[in-house]
Amino acid sequence: MSIENRYSLVGEDQLINIETVRINDEGNQADTNGYGRVDANYSIGKYEITVEQYCVFLNAVAASDPYRLYNPGLMTSALNAGIKRSGTDGSYSYSPVSGTDKFPITGVSWFDAARFANWLANGQPLGPCGPGTTENGAYNLNGKLSGQSVSRNNVNPNTGTPVNFALPTENEWYKAAYYNPKLNNDKGGYYTYATQSNTAPGNQIGKESNQVNYILDANGFYSVTQKNAVNYSQNYLSAVGSLSGSQSAYGTFDQNGGVWEVLSNNKSQNQLYIPLRGGGWTSVASLLQSGYWLGVGTDTEAVNAGFRIVQPATSSNLNPESPSEPTRPPSEIKLEQSDSAKTSNGAKKIVELELVTVGDAKNNVDPLTGFGNVDHTFQVSTKPITIGQYTTFLNAVAREDANNLFNPLMQSDLNVAGIQRTGRAGEYQYSVIDNAGSSANRPITYVSWFDAARFANWMANGQPTGIQSRSTTEDGAYSLLVDTTRAPAKNAINPNTSKPSTYYIPSENEWYKAAFFSPALNNSNGGYYLYATQSNVAPVNTSSNEGSNAANLANNFVFYNTQSNVYYPTTNYLTDVGLFANSRSHYGTYDQTGLVYQWNDLDSNSSLERGLRGGYWFSAGQSSISSTFNIATPNRESSDAGFRLAAPEAQWMFDRFIDPLTGIHTFSADSTEIASLQSSGWKEEGYAWSLLPAAGGESSTIAEVHRLYNPNSKDHLLTLNDAEVTSAKNLGYLYEGVAGRALSIPSSGSTGSTVVQRFYRPSSGEHFYTASSAEAASLPGLGFVSEGASWMF
Repeated sequence: MSIENRYSLVGEDQLINIETVRINDEGNQADTNGYGRVDANYSIGKYEITVEQYCVFLNAVAASDPYRLYNPGLMTSALNAGIKRSGTDGSYSYSPVSGTDKFPITGVSWFDAARFANWLANGQPLGPCGPGTTENGAYNLNGKLSGQSVSRNNVNPNTGTPVNFALPTENEWYKAAYYNPKLNNDKGGYYTYATQSNTAPGNQIGKESNQVNYILDANGFYSVTQKNAVNYSQNYLSAVGSLSGSQSAYGTFDQNGGVWEVLSNNKSQNQLYIPLRGGGWTSVASLLQSGYWLGVGTDTEAVNAGFRIVQPATSSNLNPESPSEPTRPPSEIKLEQSDSAKTSNGAKKIVELELVTVGDAKNNVDPLTGFGNVDHTFQVSTKPITIGQYTTFLNAVAREDANNLFNPLMQSDLNVAGIQRTGRAGEYQYSVIDNAGSSANRPITYVSWFDAARFANWMANGQPTGIQSRSTTEDGAYSLLVDTTRAPAKNAINPNTSKPSTYYIPSENEWYKAAFFSPALNNSNGGYYLYATQSNVAPVNTSSNEGSNAANLANNFVFYNTQSNVYYPTTNYLTDVGLFANSRSHYGTYDQTGLVYQWNDLDSNSSLERGLRGGYWFSAGQSSISSTFNIATPNRESSDAGFRLAAPEAQWMFDRFIDPLTGIHTFSADSTEIASLQSSGWKEEGYAWSLLPAAGGESSTIAEVHRLYNPNSKDHLLTLNDAEVTSAKNLGYLYEGVAGRALSIPSSGSTGSTVVQRFYRPSSGEHFYTASSAEAASLPGLGFVSEGASWMF
């Protein structure tokens, strides 16, 4: 059936016939990122739902529109205009804007798309929104407009038969877009793009192969106009299927470009967010790729987001036809140097990050998104890692650059360029370049998650110089020697220092909390802003940076640096980190809204994906709002993304020493004292445990750890108990002050923190402290008596 006659009239009611293609090859292997396996055959819409089809839906059920199926702002915008509404409430009627009937519908949320699917599943009935029309069928919506998505029904309660129309899951959509059973000698495999290509597409509308309606990276041209400036009276959509030589292997069209497509989660449980895939007319090539997707709130609507329909495997009316044989960039939803710092070997540090403490541990989750709860205090860098800092890193470890920490686009892409490499392998040298001004304090881009992890390792290892090895970049906060595709979990202990990792990539909740949380909101009960500028209003991007809610974004397609809607491939669009001095988060971070997306560690577990948040210089405010996030494969590199680092709460790390003459142990975090112990013959036995710095005072959960010394037994006593301090003094102990602060043991016992246990050996009068449960179990056999749990860290 051709695209022109997919509609028919039955009586007075116009019915929609969804043309589908069959997706066979059930039980196919998943892609390397874990997506794409579907265990049963199914069918999917050959095209996205069109303006004309959505008008039929509205005319059937939205004479009154209690669930806002029609968005008067987005659906009449000239950029994507599609639907006119006439009449009054109770007698509304809808018609396509002239010339747009075959364009994909936009301005729809997940709930709008789900209601459309319900209506199809219920036989396209005529009547107001209700259980038999839009509120049940494929999904039991029951008037819901926001909040968690709803799981797909197996059986339509209105028909008593299996659901025959629904929204695609990510795996269903992904397989239809990227899989080809004939690849790899008929074993099957995946393309990078949904045009049967691993090469970035062109953007010419027509019959040529590998073409997509998107922004061409090379010149910034939009597909419809072939110009690099936005015309606000121009519609940038194209008719579904009009790129007729660029179908997927199964015969679907437009799964890349045109509009991002609204999907349902693979997970069975309902979610506060839903995935979008495929890219839109506002995208560049990296956003079309199989390894990239957006997460948005379920009620998000945009000028560049639409949907298509799937017929699940359980449907009785699957299309029997086999697929025919194939014959830069907006996001889409519309360390200061110090000469005083020292490395572990006493040399001067080259890069010193400015950190802020993010306290208020165990804060409430953001009810809007489900993110933001962090059960510990931590630190985060105030600004993204800069080009200057990354250049220092490269000069330390990338003379050969075995892991491609330098991307040549860091030098040649003048939108973000900042680093020049000279010399040959083994003798590479790196320098900051002048790109319309010094690039040193602009954020680094074209870095993958693995690049960021290697930078974190280098920082955690004391900024050593040498080849990329276990002691420099390949281990530390992250062990990177085993798998080149899967991001590993963060190490609890740095194997190079035998101490907790001092720098790492923040988890998504840590990043989110630092950006959006404020304990002062809601009558000091705490709450979240929508933007990381302490605002619930989208930031401005005017040329003045003095405002309290400003960011480097491309609002209304106008770039901050040029204040123009014309994109130039040779223009620098980055600004210095921290430029918007009055637009910080509550905790004092800069640029968590706009400038560059920043990598996060998701839940810090090993995964084939990692997160990006914050928006960037070619995206609008919607890309930086708290409810929007991005997921990508960890090896992705693009001009839109950089990173910042996190660190544990500032702590003193205590090492354990033994006097080989007496067998007495002592513990110290003071470098002067440690040097004295070593010169006196004491032997270091490694990291023991950590305490918070002495300054800061006590609270209901944090207590001072007092240190006393017995000159007769050479014993050091550590205690949180003021009465024990007095008693020890009476026994001849000398008070040496506060060693640090620790979490006191609650009456309910430890709560996930590491417990330090105290022991006493009567034969020597020595007190001994250990955070190792295995060591604690062995001590009674050595003559030690347990005195219980002392503190936690």
